Amino acid sequence: MNKILVVDDNECILDSMLCILQSQYDAHGCCNGVDAIAWARAQRPDLILLDVIMPEMDGYEVCKRLKDDEVTRDIPVIFVSSLDTQQEEHQGLTLGAIDYFTKPINAAIALVRIRNHLELRLRQNQLKELNETLELRVEQRTLELSRALEAARIADRAKDEFLANVSHELRTPLNAVIGMAELLQNIQTDARQRDYIDKIIAAGRTLSDIISDLLDLSKIAAGRMELEPTTFSLRRLLQRCHALMAHRIDEKKLSFRLSIDDAVPDVLYGASLRIEQILLNLLSNAVKFTAQGGVEVRVRATVGAARRLCLEIEVVDSGIGLRAKDMALLFKPFSQIDASMTRKHGGTGLGLAICKRLAAMMQGDIRVSSRKGEGTTFSVSLMLELGEADKLPAQEKDAGIGEAARPDVRYVDTQVLVVDDQAHNREIVETLLHRVGIETRSACDGYEAVELLRAQAAADAFDLVLMDVQMPVMDGLSATRAIRAMSEFRHLPIVAMTAHTMAHEKERGVAAGMSDHIGKPFDKASFYRVVSKWIARSKQQSAGEPPPPENFAKTDESSTGFPALRGVDTQAGLALLVGDVARYRYWLKNFADEAPKNLADIRRHIAAGQTEQASLVVHTLKGRSGMLGMNGLRTTAMQLEAALDTGEAVTELLQALAEALDLVCSEIAIHL
Repeated sequence: MNKILVVDDNECILDSMLCILQSQYDAHGCCNGVDAIAWARAQRPDLILLDVIMPEMDGYEVCKRLKDDEVTRDIPVIFVSSLDTQQEEHQGLTLGAIDYFTKPINAAIALVRIRNHLELRLRQNQLKELNETLELRVEQRTLELSRALEAARIADRAKDEFLANVSHELRTPLNAVIGMAELLQNIQTDARQRDYIDKIIAAGRTLSDIISDLLDLSKIAAGRMELEPTTFSLRRLLQRCHALMAHRIDEKKLSFRLSIDDAVPDVLYGASLRIEQILLNLLSNAVKFTAQGGVEVRVRATVGAARRLCLEIEVVDSGIGLRAKDMALLFKPFSQIDASMTRKHGGTGLGLAICKRLAAMMQGDIRVSSRKGEGTTFSVSLMLELGEADKLPAQEKDAGIGEAARPDVRYVDTQVLVVDDQAHNREIVETLLHRVGIETRSACDGYEAVELLRAQAAADAFDLVLMDVQMPVMDGLSATRAIRAMSEFRHLPIVAMTAHTMAHEKERGVAAGMSDHIGKPFDKASFYRVVSKWIARSKQQSAGEPPPPENFAKTDESSTGFPALRGVDTQAGLALLVGDVARYRYWLKNFADEAPKNLADIRRHIAAGQTEQASLVVHTLKGRSGMLGMNGLRTTAMQLEAALDTGEAVTELLQALAEALDLVCSEIAIHL
């Protein structure tokens, strides 16, 4: 039952009003304002009926004090007065009253109005409680969503790190496969074997492209793909793309035409690497699906305000064309028009999906128009900015298209420091450099590289440093920071040479002071392009096929009669070292000399509970044994490394590793 307070100094009127109200409400009365305020604070009535004219404190003053008090300010007040002028009513309502009754009151009408006010207050209180409950629920839900979002961010970071690690683990051995195959390609004369090698290289590059596409798609889906805008030459970019596709165009005897509107500015600012990725993908598809005729690239642009520019590129081919219903599938990941496309032409269906999303990130789009049997036109629109010619990188100004990748470029008086903890990686890189006349020094970790440079103490001691990132003792980032701290090497080019290719990892390299990045696996063209970019033009000259490296005497494998070694695939080991028997013997003996110490280190770390250090030694042993053709030993080392990393029991695997090491070391000691 609602509680009502009636305040009136006339006892007769007070009593009559209480009689009217008490039939329906819990009604109480006070004869003056002071008592009324005290009772209201103590009892918190649902409604107050308040006389205006009273001694000592009139109703207006009582109402004012009630509204000024936090305890009573929300209690509704109705004035009941014989003063019936509009001025009096206005004054009462202005003070915060909800109504104004004039005496003598009509009981029936007064009860209806009181009931309506109380019901309205009830609804207001219910609405207030509902709002408070809703606010609490919203606050709780917001907190839950914030926690979920943070958990998603943590999971996203974990996935990002996982992708980086997977990329590294896939690219490192793939780099060795492609690199060694390319080196073997240069010395192999047997036609059938050259064909096998060509297919290995092609398959390796295809696998590398698939890995890159999967990583790109994952980063885009997670919102982690970041564009890296630079100032670049549009015409050089277009010519580079043509140079990279020229051999495929020539193989299929297709024509090629590049048409650039004269009004298109050459120096632009934007994500040039991603633009090149889009264009190469479209050109690759155009050549792949065109059997006769040709491919044309048309370029035009519309310059807008604030140095903005809409670049329009069309790639037109005379190939197999598309049906209208098939074009909707082009930009969906992992989709191709039919299974025969995959069987005949290959591919994962990722390239165009990635290009579409990259274009969208550059505030652009990719469209397609085609008719079955009549060719296809892809139209790309990208929003870029006008660039400033004085900010164009040196290689964009000076290097001719294709020059950076030409195998017949020779270097004079040039020395490069190669830093990598994996021996076979150093072998590949040093051989590639020796082929173009570059002298090399090597270091097995960052600390050794820093000390070597510190001993030189001459700014011109090296022209370039090729630095692996993930190494024991001192990693590549720490080594780069240490080198940059030496004033004489502040401007020495340092290029990261690693399978870590994700954007945030490249940023870490740049932040540490690295000049550039070579992603593993790399082919000769990309490798020589980066090398040429950072070595002075004055040291580069054209030349014929360079002689083989002279630091080891090369012997033809077919005439060596290399002894068979149990536990060692000597043919595979020789192939990885380009058939260089002397070098292979050297590394086998070196392995046998160091193996006992490696095994002792592993046992010591395991006994001390230092599983991370033990895993690192096993990891190095795994890489060396694989490079030398010790496949069984490599498999055992791989299993032991995995067990150490996951905390599994290692006693049996450690014994197996010791036995495998003993076998190959005994064979090497007996036969070599």
